[in-house]
Amino acid sequence: YILPNSLSEDIINFCNQTDFPLFTMPWNIYISDVMQDFCLKLTRQMQQEKILALSFERALNSPQYQESYLPALMQEGYSLCDEYRILTLESADTNLNIQTITAAFSDIYCFSYHQFYVLILRKKSAITPDIFLTDFLTYISSKDVSFHLGTGALVHSLTNLRDSFLQSIFCLSVSKNTENNTVIFDQLGVYKLL
Repeated sequence: YILPNSLSEDIINFCNQTDFPLFTMPWNIYISDVMQDFCLKLTRQMQQEKILALSFERALNSPQYQESYLPALMQEGYSLCDEYRILTLESADTNLNIQTITAAFSDIYCFSYHQFYVLILRKKSAITPDIFLTDFLTYISSKDVSFHLGTGALVHSLTNLRDSFLQSIFCLSVSKNTENNTVIFDQLGVYKLL
């Protein structure tokens, strides 16, 4: 147990500078109770994350089975009729991962899918998908990592996510076979017909 009066300014400053958590608690609170609550919350959060990722995978792979993904997605605040855009990102660089992406952008949902990341962007109040795309490209370019990014077209329903997903996969493939590291479906021109 660490008591507040036993902490020096040096320790507090060090913890603040390094973002290291520092907890103080009275003797009548058992650390085992705190740890149990903490572990329970972590377990629930991990379960929710798995359910959300699985629901999105079902929406992308089997959109006709709406009952297998819509309830979970709508429970998490995803509206059936809203604007969505799928981005697929491939990078071998370990500095670019789900945690760094979601820490930089709270408006997206990101999960690992096979050898790449799937980013699901939904329209928020002030940030349109096009503004987000510009911001995201600026962010990823500033990371100085090698990457390939495919961007699907905007869709207007959760049940149409697969369309944007397949477009983003196609754009990712085009990106890997050309000198462009980013390919946007809306800008493909006649290549959309392939």
